[in-house]
Amino acid sequence: MIPCFPFRIDEEEKWPLLLGNVKNLFVDNEALETEVLANASAVHAYQSKKYITQMTELSGGVSSLLVKMH
Repeated sequence: MIPCFPFRIDEEEKWPLLLGNVKNLFVDNEALETEVLANASAVHAYQSKKYITQMTELSGGVSSLLVKMH
């Protein structure tokens, strides 16, 4: 079973910090999964694809990058 590490974000301006944390998590161990729960104003940044390049790069180096919007 692959360990899954959940992240939660609810502020649009915190996306760079969250994505940096996800990237750092995979530096030493790529055999992990992560799940990002975005709500409130953070959803707007995801929907505008402002950080899609970073998310795409991360998902290419790990088994999955799933963002759930609520």
